[in-house]
Amino acid sequence: MRRVIVLAVMLIASCAYGEIQEFTDFSLDVPEGWTAREEGHVVNVNAYDGSASLTITTDKPGESTIGELAEMFSRELGGTVPEKDEDDNYSFEFSDGDGQAVITGDSDFYMLIIGTGIDTSNQIGEILDSLEMK
Repeated sequence: MRRVIVLAVMLIASCAYGEIQEFTDFSLDVPEGWTAREEGHVVNVNAYDGSASLTITTDKPGESTIGELAEMFSRELGGTVPEKDEDDNYSFEFSDGDGQAVITGDSDFYMLIIGTGIDTSNQIGEILDSLEMK
């Protein structure tokens, strides 16, 4: 399972005119003035003014289920209890609702998407809409 839609639906989308940047597992349209950097299994995308950020982690789940990973990441971030949707994706909030996370995947691959500053950046939804898996 290599699709990510849930967080994009949770966010308000607007036009992001930037540059398609290639990473190990996917590509994204990074808006002009934003920065994107890949370190290992993690891609960090940050607004030019620091008001919003997006972190996308891709990796193998090891012996853990996606639900177990969701619970672990939520605990680490001090988040709410993860909620499972009809597509077996899990989502939770942290930082008093300023941060939102979604984890999706299967026994071979997972993708964790963490967004902060959601209310101040309409561009995060558009960035996620541009996500293309390799």
